[in-house]
Amino acid sequence: MDTKAKKEMHLKMTLYMFLTIAAAGVVGFVLLKYAMPGYYFKWYPAIPAYFALLSIVMALFMAHYEKRRPGKILVVFMLTRTIKFTCTIAVLLLYYGLVHDNMLVFGVMTFIFYMIHMVVELAVYNNFAKSLKNGTE
Repeated sequence: MDTKAKKEMHLKMTLYMFLTIAAAGVVGFVLLKYAMPGYYFKWYPAIPAYFALLSIVMALFMAHYEKRRPGKILVVFMLTRTIKFTCTIAVLLLYYGLVHDNMLVFGVMTFIFYMIHMVVELAVYNNFAKSLKNGTE
């Protein structure tokens, strides 16, 4: 697979992850704001924004290491998952320490977004790995 095709594939996968997180964010906002207004909290938009930013940063991280060490892409993928988990725990602890507003709902929504992010990321990674193996897009 040539460099241009790899760049296009990275862009498509990053866009797919970003749009999935954005769509989940909009659905969550509508549900919390209108269907369950008692559970809505002002920090909710920070959750999808955090995972969207995390998607972009980790996709760039994967693209960087895919160029430098293509044979180690699985190790890099697992490393990014560990970093995401650690960062997410740190965000939960910071929220608990600084905000204290609707801790249970914040934790549940963060967990839901974390799981959505992990499932979508796994699907994207599988597609990426198959493309690299086949040498096609």
